[in-house]
Amino acid sequence: MITRATFRRLQARSAACSAIAVFSALAGCGVGVVPGPGSAPAAAVANGPQLGYLWDTSDQTLRPVLGVPGAAQIGQAVTMAGLYVNGAGSARSGVALLQGADGSISSMSLPLGAAQAVPGAKFIVGAQIAFSPSGTDAILFAPGATSLLLVTGLGGSPQMQSLTTPIGFLYAAVSDTAQVATISGSGPLSVALLTGNRSPLGPLAGFGGMSFLPSGDDLLLADSSTGVLTVIRHSSTAPAGQTFTSSAIQAPVAVAASQDGKWAVVANGGDPSAVRLDLTGATAPLRVACACQPTQLTPFLGNAVFSLLPLGATPNWVVDASAATPRTVFIPAVHP
Repeated sequence: MITRATFRRLQARSAACSAIAVFSALAGCGVGVVPGPGSAPAAAVANGPQLGYLWDTSDQTLRPVLGVPGAAQIGQAVTMAGLYVNGAGSARSGVALLQGADGSISSMSLPLGAAQAVPGAKFIVGAQIAFSPSGTDAILFAPGATSLLLVTGLGGSPQMQSLTTPIGFLYAAVSDTAQVATISGSGPLSVALLTGNRSPLGPLAGFGGMSFLPSGDDLLLADSSTGVLTVIRHSSTAPAGQTFTSSAIQAPVAVAASQDGKWAVVANGGDPSAVRLDLTGATAPLRVACACQPTQLTPFLGNAVFSLLPLGATPNWVVDASAATPRTVFIPAVHP
């Protein structure tokens, strides 16, 4: 028989547990509750929503970001620690590219497929890995190198092709149609394609980011010196530029597009924020503040969801630019 006193103690315990559960839920929702250094490790989630993948340099593993914007956590590694020196994953195509210590390249079906070597694929160790918007094509490149590696057919039978890069090569991006754009030079920078139309696509005073829009060859460019964003439509056939300016753009470091092609998102290097621009011109640019200094735009699942920082010892921050009210939210710096 439960006495009245016992019943009251049970009620109090239940209320305390509910309060703890509410606090725990808020800890990942970006409302200002930042986890302390003694936070417990996040539990691995075998099934459920996943935002994307980030490379963990601390143990050289690829880790999933589990959950949804505002309620996410870092999951257990999907690769063995130390087996690869570099890697990246595309949540959209469900494919990862991994690089061994000898420069060899393997592809892996995410989240738990067996890695398979891409025949004959080797490149400079520690090269940057960039996927096309859909994740079906990718490139490996290193600034200053004389060539880059184009990998097509991911998710099926990957094929690789070595492409010669221009003198002073700095950066590259790949489209869903396997077009590869490069930035090269010193001082004024030159933008050109290695495939399709090879004529220069225009100069940049300073590199502030480059990426393709989904499904075609429209190219986004951000100028770090002027803050101007340029969209080059039909870059491989009949290039035509359209420029956007905003005082909210401050020394950009990365640029990307939403999956529906409506929005461009700029990561500011001179301001703790990102900027959403309407590529249709229907609405004004919008600054999205962040309690971080963005360094990248790594695409996650969602129309315009991007990681703003590499994985590290501090909370990661994500911009959700497709929300009715764009926001930034954090992911606790807890690695299982």
